[in-house]
Amino acid sequence: MEKNVLISIRGTQKADGEAPQVIELTTDGKLSRKSGVYSVSYVESEVTGMKDVVTTFRVYPDQIVLVREGPLKSEMIFAEGRKNESLYDLGFGALLVGVQAKKVSSDLNEEGGKLFVDYSVEVEHTLMGTNTYEIEVHSAERPCPN
Repeated sequence: MEKNVLISIRGTQKADGEAPQVIELTTDGKLSRKSGVYSVSYVESEVTGMKDVVTTFRVYPDQIVLVREGPLKSEMIFAEGRKNESLYDLGFGALLVGVQAKKVSSDLNEEGGKLFVDYSVEVEHTLMGTNTYEIEVHSAERPCPN
């Protein structure tokens, strides 16, 4: 199963002592299901600073995996209570990134749904702050609610 969808993304980054930075984006994408695993993918734009990068969220029963492919490559595994480390390949070098999810949830189905990830992030073993992803997926045949 694969279908065209509209994806609304709200990403919030919080660093100690600083005001939260919020990025909101609505974009076209794909919702698919293979072997019981739902995936939501879209192509990043200049707005996010990752032009031409394909971002995919894979939703498993116990975790959500964020994969980025293209000029920037990374894989982040969000599983509540577990720290996961991976390389964030910028094309000219790589950084060790660690994520620890505080909350991970999804109600995705064939019609769409929501994803939520609240996690802390560290780069090269230095805590950088906390981030959240709030993602809504809607059938492309009907408009996203405001």
